[in-house]
Formats: sequence, structure tokens, C-alpha cells
Amino acid sequence: STLSNMPQTGPIGGTWAVELDIGIAVDGNSNVVTFWFGGCDSTSISLGTMTTPVGAAVLDGKLYVACFGSWPTPTGDSGLAVIDIASKRLESTYSFGDARLHVHN
Repeated sequence: STLSNMPQTGPIGGTWAVELDIGIAVDGNSNVVTFWFGGCDSTSISLGTMTTPVGAAVLDGKLYVACFGSWPTPTGDSGLAVIDIASKRLESTYSFGDARLHVHN
């Protein structure tokens, strides 16, 4: 996307954002990422059982979202959520193997 050509106002807020070819991915709430397309045009995507998204990266048409999980001890909700960007759908989740530790970006 060309950020300078997108409408600069909208109801989306968050602590991190990643530029996509179709818009911007922004952390939503405890287990949602929002794709923002400018203005009020957005789509919220659930991260399934993963919670507390802390960052993301784009590779080969997928958005890989690092999820911190519950504090102080994850409950199977720390790991990676994979979103297919074209379909705007959660493709899979991968829980971090050691339940005592958190994933961070």
C-alpha cells in the first residue's frame, strides 16, 4: 500500500502496526488483529486461542503474529498465529512448546 495515499483518520488504534500490500495490520485487543484499509474501512481477524499480540512480520502472503499469552503464566495462548493476508483469515496457530515461557517479538 502507499501510506501517503490512504485517508489519515480512522477508528483504529494499537501499539504496533505492520504495512501490508492491501493496507496496514494493527493490533486490536487481546486476541484480534485488525487490517485497516484507510478511513473507516477495516476487518478484524481473531487469533483463535492465541492472546496478547506483540508484533508481526509479513512473509510470502502471510502475516505471522507473535502472541505473548497470559500473564504471569501462559495457558497455551503464547505462540504464533498465521493469517492469510489475501483471504483475511486465520490459517493456523502454534502454541509455544514450553508453557513456562512467553513468545515476544
